[in-house]
Parts: sequence; C-alpha cells; structure tokens
Amino acid sequence: MDTTGEPVVIADVDFPSALTTLHEKAIYLHEARQYQVERFDYEARKAFVRHVDCDYFTDAIDYTQVKVLEEFESSAVSAARAAHGEVRANRQVVGFKKVKFYTLENVGAGNLSMPEQEMHTTAFWLHFPEGFLARFPDLSPAQKQSGLTGLGNALRPSLPCC
Repeated sequence: MDTTGEPVVIADVDFPSALTTLHEKAIYLHEARQYQVERFDYEARKAFVRHVDCDYFTDAIDYTQVKVLEEFESSAVSAARAAHGEVRANRQVVGFKKVKFYTLENVGAGNLSMPEQEMHTTAFWLHFPEGFLARFPDLSPAQKQSGLTGLGNALRPSLPCC
C-alpha cells in the first residue's frame, strides 16, 4: 500500500517473497520506482510504503535449515548419493544489506526480527560423503563449499519448480 499521498494498493506479492522484499526499511522496486517500506504488518499481511529516490537497493539476509523427515528413494551416483523424500524447511529473515546501484558496494545493513517460517514439502538432494570430498585434498573447505554451491546453482534451472 503506497502511503505517499492518498493510500493506494500498488501491488500484490506472495507472502514468502514479501518477507524478503517488503520487510521494514526495505527498498521495494515497482514499475521502475523506488518505495521504502515504512511498516510491515505481518498479521494483516500488508506493507505500507512511500515513494523515495535513493541510490541503493536492499538485499535480505535469510537462513534456511532443511531436515529430512523421510527418504522415499535413493541411488548411488558415482561416489555420491541422490535421494528424494519428505523434508521440513525452516527459513528466517534476520537482516538486510543496503547495496549501491552500479557499484554494488555494501553501504549499510540492518537487523530484522521476523518470525521463522516452516514448510513441509518433498525434495531432491545430493549427498556427498566425507570420503568423496577427501578426493580433493588440494581444495580448501571454502573452495569445496563454493563448488557444491555452484553445482546447486547450475542444477536449479533444471528443476520443475522453485
């Protein structure tokens, strides 16, 4: 809801996305205009914004924890294992960064205290045992983690959803 002048609804946003794009102090981009979120009413699921001109955007910081509840099937893939099953995903938005347009430099940050979201769903995952990762002794733990993150990013577009 834009409150710059007479209050008017400018957009509908799905709730999970709203948590990362419409939290308090967020810069919300809509139709090439910037709006600062003045208030996010979690219970009513409404965000109240006002038009601003600034040289940065915001990027939410969230933490997600996934717990396997039941494994339906799995199979070996080289020295790794592919699996499918039911999971519980807990996600919480804990803060945000202010990122300057064009240079992408971090120009500030803020903390948020938003309720944790829980979702039960099915998932596909790859499990790389310690022995598999030990086959790369020249890589640091951070490089191994970056490689696995890159693999996940490469596989994401091939998935049927999300």
